[in-house]
Amino acid sequence: MLISPDPQADFEQLTTTGPFSGTLSSFTTGVRLRTRYEHLLSHRLVNHSKTNFWASDSKRVIDTARYFGAGFFGLNWTDTAQLHIIPETADRGADTLTPGESCLKWEADKEKGHAQGQTVMQKFRRTYLDVPRHRLLASNSEITFTDEELFSMQEVGHSQNIAVQ
Repeated sequence: MLISPDPQADFEQLTTTGPFSGTLSSFTTGVRLRTRYEHLLSHRLVNHSKTNFWASDSKRVIDTARYFGAGFFGLNWTDTAQLHIIPETADRGADTLTPGESCLKWEADKEKGHAQGQTVMQKFRRTYLDVPRHRLLASNSEITFTDEELFSMQEVGHSQNIAVQ
């Protein structure tokens, strides 16, 4: 994997190389879902109607949606699907594609908002992460993992912010 001379330039960008390549995982997620749920699409493909899917408007999310589309609908996905880009602007109001940025009151509320969710998530992680930690470290006792690192390992390969209809 190449190390970028300017890591900040790569922040919030879809990765194209390395073990955590976003392009590969987005495409693979599309293929896996197509393999599992093709029966849900068959009537649309037979009727030649396009399937709609949506992504929020950041470049990374749009790129993710396109790679997902290629995996799910096929390399010529624009023939059978229509990608709709939903802008993340204040004038549009709430948006379910990125709900964490839709409600400023929820974001700022330290007791019942976003901060509460983070606290609950940390408690939840502590209830089960010791088992995988011990399994991973059984033959590698010199390595340590934080709860955040262990939780992130399970999240690799999941596409986000894409909806399909």
